[in-house]
Amino acid sequence: LRVAQMQAQYAAAREGKPFDSAAMQAGERTLRSELGDGDYERYLQALGRPTSVGVREVLASSPGEQAGLKAGDEVVAYDGKRVFDLRDLNAMTLEGRAGESVVVQVRRDGRVVDLVMPRGPIGIFGGGFRGR
Repeated sequence: LRVAQMQAQYAAAREGKPFDSAAMQAGERTLRSELGDGDYERYLQALGRPTSVGVREVLASSPGEQAGLKAGDEVVAYDGKRVFDLRDLNAMTLEGRAGESVVVQVRRDGRVVDLVMPRGPIGIFGGGFRGR
C-alpha cells in the first residue's frame, strides 16, 4: 500500500496535478483495519512514526483542562478506540452524541490514566510523539 501511495504521489507530481491526500489516508485506514491495532502500532514504530497524540499545550478552561489533561500527556484512546494520530482524535470527537461523557485514556509518566470529558473539542495543541 505504501509503495502504491508513493507511486500515485509521484505520478501526480509528474503530471502537475495535486496529490489526493484523502486517498493516502484511506490507504492507511485500510492497512490499519487489515493489521489490527496491535500490529499497526508495531508498523508505525518500525517506521519511526508517532503512535499517540502528544499534548503540547492544554487551553485554559477547556474540557481537557477541566478533566485534568496536562501538557506532556499522550492521548492513546478516545471513547475506547485506539488513537494513533491527530486525525484519528479529531474524527473520534465528531462521532456519537455531542457533549456525551467519554473516557480519554492518556499515558502520563509511564502510566495510563482515564479522564472523563464531554465529547467534542478537547482544547489542546498536540502532535505525534514517538510511541513508547
